Amino acid sequence: MTGGVRADDDCAGQPALVGAQLRAGAQVTTASPAPGQFAAAYAAAAARARAIVSVHLSGAVSGTADAARLAAAAAPVPVRVVDSRSIGMGLGFAVLAAARAASDGAGPDEVAAAAAARAAAVSSFFALDSAGPPPGGGRLPGGRGRG
Repeated sequence: MTGGVRADDDCAGQPALVGAQLRAGAQVTTASPAPGQFAAAYAAAAARARAIVSVHLSGAVSGTADAARLAAAAAPVPVRVVDSRSIGMGLGFAVLAAARAASDGAGPDEVAAAAAARAAAVSSFFALDSAGPPPGGGRLPGGRGRG
């Protein structure tokens, strides 16, 4: 939700909209994709694949992996859902490891294992702009960036 407007990642102009809202001091919130969005993505991918490895940001800060697991249960092909236990480039490293394994001819179990192994080897560090503890639930307050 950006400035009272609901927008999905696939909306044209989304990065510019979010950036403008953050610079204006608006609160920007996020929500996990619904299982139906994953179901549609898995169905589309199943037209080109015999199996899917779906790598996601940490379940400690998002319900995304849980939504993916719900959709995976009814997918037309086997889906391995990997919780990267990370965010940002930590997630990216897990995805790159999975892509490398797939490119090398590994099967879905080995691709998922490569992603999980890389994720286990990565730690994320970040700094908050206040000394107080972050709120429960893993979400950070404010959602405001620096323009």
